[in-house]
Amino acid sequence: MQENNKSMRIKTALVIAGAYISYSIGAGFGSGVELMQFFGVHGARGFLGLAVTATLAIALVFVLAHDCRTYELSDMNIMYKHYCGKYLGVLIRWYAVIIIFAIAGGMISGGAETLNTTFHIDMRIGTVVMLIVVAVTAAMGLKKLIDVLGMIAPVILGAVLIVCIASYLAPSNGFAEGNQILQGDTTSLRISNNIIWTGILSFSYAILGSGSYISSTASRNDLSNKEVIMGNTIGQVIMQIFQALILLAFILNASTVVGSGIPVLDLARRLGSGFSLFYGVILMLAIYTTATGMCWVVSANLVKEDNKWYKPVVVLVCVSAYALSLVGTFAEIMNKVMSISSYVGFVFVACIIISKIYRGVSGKKESKTQDIGTEKE
Repeated sequence: MQENNKSMRIKTALVIAGAYISYSIGAGFGSGVELMQFFGVHGARGFLGLAVTATLAIALVFVLAHDCRTYELSDMNIMYKHYCGKYLGVLIRWYAVIIIFAIAGGMISGGAETLNTTFHIDMRIGTVVMLIVVAVTAAMGLKKLIDVLGMIAPVILGAVLIVCIASYLAPSNGFAEGNQILQGDTTSLRISNNIIWTGILSFSYAILGSGSYISSTASRNDLSNKEVIMGNTIGQVIMQIFQALILLAFILNASTVVGSGIPVLDLARRLGSGFSLFYGVILMLAIYTTATGMCWVVSANLVKEDNKWYKPVVVLVCVSAYALSLVGTFAEIMNKVMSISSYVGFVFVACIIISKIYRGVSGKKESKTQDIGTEKE
């Protein structure tokens, strides 16, 4: 990959940001399950944890995008080896692939459930529809994938913004009352009881998943360094802003969302059946974007896009991911995946920090792609 230092095209950077957001948001974001389990259950204290996540995530996404582009870390394998060394890097890389694979299966299953709930489509038909749409899009390859996902992200965020604003204008509870209701809830699934640790775990969970996508965008020769770095960083900033907006909506409407399996959809239902149906479509788009991106990541780690077996592998990955998702409900799968992945992500983050400090103190330059694996750590 050649170094590309041409000027940044704002539109292109925003498309990259949109694709990053689309990859990052899915059923967990669109339904509110992820935010509720990490921060919503803590009430107003959730903002403190969210601030911790935002500060760390935005900074590290910038570092990852810069390093992936500068040192030609063009895929997960190279990136994890660069930071974690030959052996630990391989372990973390394949763990990340397995987790992404499991989440993709949950998304496909969740999509079928949403089609059944919103449009009363038979679960089996819904599953086939999701498998076909996800497989076809993922089979298009990275360039087409970024273009498609980048266009869908604004639609998803716009719908979420409407739900949030409506929730602010006609809340079911005040801020103080909602805070008490959420903090007093002992039945909802949560990641941790300590809000600071929750913020750190949310950050490490996000980085473990987004790191693989960032390394993939770094391989595109038609993008400049600034477009890759700023596009991914802007995407993370926008993600954190919207999480804060949703958290405020949860607090102001605690009696509506407490104990809910799909809290954002329950907020949307307060706007009437028409908007609820509309948001059901939006939630489907959110599920579709993440399922597609994750199936692509898993497939691309098994075979390269230019390999003749790439498209059959995409189909096999999609079908297998759905089969894996049958081990539990979507909320249960997400809770287990997020909890375990957060700790593994913490190891990855520690490796990044330690490797940067070590190379900085020792004066050892970080190596390009061709040197990884031969460089002495």
